[in-house]
Amino acid sequence: MRRLLWLSVLFAILACAWVMLRKPMGVPRGYAYRYGARALGLVPVAVLWPWWMMTTQHFRRSLRESGGRLCTRCAYDVSRLPLTGTCPECGGAYDVEHDRPTWVTVMSMYGLSVSPMKPTGGQPKSRS
Repeated sequence: MRRLLWLSVLFAILACAWVMLRKPMGVPRGYAYRYGARALGLVPVAVLWPWWMMTTQHFRRSLRESGGRLCTRCAYDVSRLPLTGTCPECGGAYDVEHDRPTWVTVMSMYGLSVSPMKPTGGQPKSRS
């Protein structure tokens, strides 16, 4: 997310520079001048943001469905496993209570509602 934000800022700066440095650079007020700045400004909106949404869709869905109980190394859903243990996917140790602040921060970054995580303690979730 931070890289995308910085890329968006970079393209906005380039668009402003294009407009402000037109005369010193000797760019004529033709087709390139009129649409060049618009193109630089639209790249984040038309390309980067949709690309980011598509690439993070699976992660955001997993995060929402598990209530923030994912392995911090590989994002494997550990909501049906005990509160502490070893991730079956990557072998990394996890501790739900210790990892909670990390996932609360990530969930708020992605705009997901941060609800209290209810430990299942190895019990399967009910599907009602």
